[in-house]
Amino acid sequence: STQSTGAFEDESHIPCLAHPLTREQVDNACDIGLPLIEITQKWANTGVNFELMLESNKQIWWYYPSDMEMSKDNYKQLFQQHRWEEPLESVILRIQHFKNWIRKRKEKVIVVIGHSTFFMLWMNASRKLENCEIYTMTLEEQTDTQDGNHDQVLIHL
Repeated sequence: STQSTGAFEDESHIPCLAHPLTREQVDNACDIGLPLIEITQKWANTGVNFELMLESNKQIWWYYPSDMEMSKDNYKQLFQQHRWEEPLESVILRIQHFKNWIRKRKEKVIVVIGHSTFFMLWMNASRKLENCEIYTMTLEEQTDTQDGNHDQVLIHL
């Protein structure tokens, strides 16, 4: 989904953050990302801020079984030899963490670019979004504000 950020290239005043929590559920080889060093080099000078990904200091930022010795040099071979799938509970937990992160943002309108399974589970939808489909939703705060109203964040997916 980093490729999709090109729509914002001429909008340098709009923050564009790469967030590892919006990644796809690992199910197939195409769901495995690139090591962090490759992403930051490939998308350097595009205006994408990789700070959140760099904070983890992990080259392999997608799901893999904790008992595997994964590195940027062997991840493709390991997946071919020991295909794995990210547990549904893991994806749901990521979605909850991402929603909590969004709620703490100061912006009131946010565009999220991500992957189909992530969005389907987030929206509790019965269908996948079409490629480049725009879907708008409101994310309400879980707690009331001082004036008794709910804070709302408008999300464009």
